[in-house]
Amino acid sequence: QTSDAFNTDDAVGNLSAGRTKDANRNVKAVFGELLIPLVGPGNAMPLVQALSIDASARYDDYSDFGHTTNPKIGFTWEVAGGLTLRGNYGTAFNAPSLADTTGAVDTRVQVIAVSPFRAPTSPITDLFRPTIVLAGGNPDLKPQKADTWSFGGEWKPSFFEGFQAGVSYWNIKLKDAIVVAPPGFPTSVFTVPAFQQFAIVNPTLAQAQAATAGMFVTGAP
Repeated sequence: QTSDAFNTDDAVGNLSAGRTKDANRNVKAVFGELLIPLVGPGNAMPLVQALSIDASARYDDYSDFGHTTNPKIGFTWEVAGGLTLRGNYGTAFNAPSLADTTGAVDTRVQVIAVSPFRAPTSPITDLFRPTIVLAGGNPDLKPQKADTWSFGGEWKPSFFEGFQAGVSYWNIKLKDAIVVAPPGFPTSVFTVPAFQQFAIVNPTLAQAQAATAGMFVTGAP
C-alpha cells in the first residue's frame, strides 16, 4: 500500500512551498475456511435435521503493525418444522489507513478567532478567545480490534407456503476504535473522557509552537 500526497497553502499555481507526504506499508494475508457438515439427510435425528459448522481464520502481517490472527466459527442447525437456528463468533483487526496516520493529504493548523470549542463551565467571554485546531494524520494511531457474535433463526413452515419469519441479534465490541471527534458537538472534547487528552486549555506559547511545528498555519492574525 502506498500513499503519495502533495500539500500546499499558497496562491493558485504557486507550488514552491508545497510539501510531500509519502507513506507505504507491505501487507501479507492468508485466509482459510472449512465447512463441515455433521448431520444431513442420511443421519438426521429428532430435533436435528441438519447441522453444519463453518470455521475460518485470517492471518495478516503488516510491516508497520506486526501480525495478527483472527478466527471465526459459526453453526447452522435445522431443528424441525422449518425452524433453523444459526450463530457465530469471531474477532476482527483493522489497521489505520495511511491517510489517517503518516500520509494525510491535508495537514495544517487552523486558527479560529471566534470559537465554539469551549468547556461547558467556561465564561461566555471565552467565545472570543482563539482556538488552535490541529488537522491531519495521527502517527500514534494503533489498530482497532473487535469481538463479534450473533445468534438468530428463521422459520419457514411447510404448511404455510410463502411464509417466512426471522430474527437476528448482533453484538459487536470495538476496542481502540479509530474515530474523529464529532464536529457538530464541540464540547465533546471537554466532556468525553476519551477525547479530553487531545485538548489543552490555555496552552503556553512553547506548547503551541511544539504542537504546530512544521505545519501550515491558516487563519492566524
